[in-house]
Amino acid sequence: MPIDVMRGGFPRQGMRTWCALALVASTTAVQAAPALAVDTARVRLGSPPDSALAFMQLRAGRNLFDIRVASPFAASVAVREMVRAGGQVTIEPVPDFSMKTQETATLELAPGHRHLLLRGVKPGLRDRRQIPLTFTYALEPGGRRHSIQVPARLIGPRRGADDALDIH
Repeated sequence: MPIDVMRGGFPRQGMRTWCALALVASTTAVQAAPALAVDTARVRLGSPPDSALAFMQLRAGRNLFDIRVASPFAASVAVREMVRAGGQVTIEPVPDFSMKTQETATLELAPGHRHLLLRGVKPGLRDRRQIPLTFTYALEPGGRRHSIQVPARLIGPRRGADDALDIH
């Protein structure tokens, strides 16, 4: 039985199989793209020295639920928010950290506002330029967890009185 050879030496059946596999691979790559992107992640060492704050921009193209953050250089990472009311400033935990949006949304974690508090920071952190932060999230309440790892740049000590470290 003769083999019908196309240019380049591939049999037609082989070319069809290759095209089908390429289509499946490209579809899988699109589906595997993370729903969360993190930009300009940075960590500022605090006072006391076993704490640090992290700031960044989070971008989501869909609803994200139960966002959690961890780092091998901290015992725990919590989302906190500075609340100003009646001349008082308090720092409140954000227990159900989610991003709900109909379109792509950007959430700024910044000094004096919502931020990450790293507690139990390991002493070796001061000698590094970057540390990994792992974000896990669900695409629906109680759904399967997805994760991405982001390198956060270590930055110098706080510069202003508005920094959340003043009252942690």
